[in-house]
Amino acid sequence: MINDYTVRVCDILESLCVPIINKDNPWNIMSVDEIINKGMDYFFNFEFPWYTDKSDQSLHEFKNLFLHMNYLESIGQENFAQFQLVLQSKLMEVMPTYTELYKTIQMEYDPLINRVYSVERQEQGSGSSSTDGSSNTVGKSTENLMQDTQDVHSENPEVTVTDNNFASQMDRGQKKNVNSVNTEADGTTKSESESYYQNAGSEKRTGYEGESQTDNIVKYRKAILNLNKQLCDELHPVCFLHYQGGMYFNGENVL
Repeated sequence: MINDYTVRVCDILESLCVPIINKDNPWNIMSVDEIINKGMDYFFNFEFPWYTDKSDQSLHEFKNLFLHMNYLESIGQENFAQFQLVLQSKLMEVMPTYTELYKTIQMEYDPLINRVYSVERQEQGSGSSSTDGSSNTVGKSTENLMQDTQDVHSENPEVTVTDNNFASQMDRGQKKNVNSVNTEADGTTKSESESYYQNAGSEKRTGYEGESQTDNIVKYRKAILNLNKQLCDELHPVCFLHYQGGMYFNGENVL
């Protein structure tokens, strides 16, 4: 069975750059980079999702890489419009996966750390205390006072108590005063107190366990993703298809 190969990617791009050779200077031939840059927008003149909304060079870099990698490949369809439809459908199919892959490579982390522990602590409590007391005081005091008295009555004003020869009357006596005091006092005391406490804190530990830093570096290198290269590899069979009797086969399966 005879294989009917379709047009190549380079044929489509070069058709947009006629003339490739400058007639005035035959040695001035347009480079592949110039041909790709000039025909890129026409080749991808259809809408398709992209894995990031950022206004960066990732989309341009993908288109440029795709055309470089498949520059000499056949489009695998009967015409360019059909090829664009197949390519657009494949991009719509795989792009959700690449959107999630892109999110993972945007995460910032230390590749040498394979363990992260976070511990949060929260303590709280309350307490109360009360004290009741009473007191009773009883007291008694007594005071005794003894006093001797002597009075002289005389018509002679010069007569004193010690000189009683001319006294007409003398009185002697003794007085006793007793004072007694009883005291009694009652008292009560009462106190109450309440307490409350709350402690909160967090602790974070990072490091690596079970593996050396060298092992972690090797794993990190293997995990590095080149999304555009991976996407072009996945889309490569779209270009590497050959038309054969109305059916489409991968290039390696065509006899």
